[in-house]
Amino acid sequence: MEPAVRDRGLRLGPVCAAGSAPPLSSAPTAQAGWYRVTNEQFLSYDRCPRQFLYRFGLEMGQELSPNPSLQARGLVKRTLKELAPSGRYDLLGDTFTRGWDAAKLPKPIDDPQLWAQSSAAAYAGATYLYRISDSGGSFAEVSATVHGVSVALPWGLATNEAGGLRLHCVDFYPNSGGYRDRQDRILGQLMQLTSTTDSRIRAATLYDITHQTSREVHPQRVTDWSVISTLANGLAAGKFTQATSNFPCARCAYSYICPSLPSV
Repeated sequence: MEPAVRDRGLRLGPVCAAGSAPPLSSAPTAQAGWYRVTNEQFLSYDRCPRQFLYRFGLEMGQELSPNPSLQARGLVKRTLKELAPSGRYDLLGDTFTRGWDAAKLPKPIDDPQLWAQSSAAAYAGATYLYRISDSGGSFAEVSATVHGVSVALPWGLATNEAGGLRLHCVDFYPNSGGYRDRQDRILGQLMQLTSTTDSRIRAATLYDITHQTSREVHPQRVTDWSVISTLANGLAAGKFTQATSNFPCARCAYSYICPSLPSV
């Protein structure tokens, strides 16, 4: 780990602008349209509009049975985002340990592997972010407007380059394949719609804190038939139909209640 991350050596610049269950016998009633969503919500809607409604509209929670591994991943991401605006990565150890206890995750002595893997991921992410901040990166949260719906891009550190900004993001990204390619396409299309703003994102570097590898995403052309256009129109219209395939159903926390699962 970089000494500066460990020994209080980093400062960042200023922040950049940027219920109850439905009846089992029928589909949940569509709610009013959504006109402002986070990046996580937008990707959730893409996976399955019905899942989106259960999780964010009806606020039923993400999991029926808390999964320590998923909880630990969420803690890593929350901790890095909490420290990124100030650049106080020297507080990583205390902040992460405090969050671990608050989340009631297994004590390190009871599950040393989970603790070791999670803390290593947190330090890998902090080290990467430190290097970017040391090159002039500042915390940035940028949004794009798609057919009247404000959609947040993932948070990151932005560095100035010719023609705009490069956004550096950290996450546990999916393995290569169709799902990751679709996520990259969505991000590229959202980036394209920042082209007329002061926060134009001309490129994004996505750092996978599991494998400690990076890949790039660039703006992609947007039309009325693009993925993000279809998603935004669905959100604005309050359409929360089930997924068109059974892929999201395999690990869905709401499968016990969804009345219209695709046939398998």
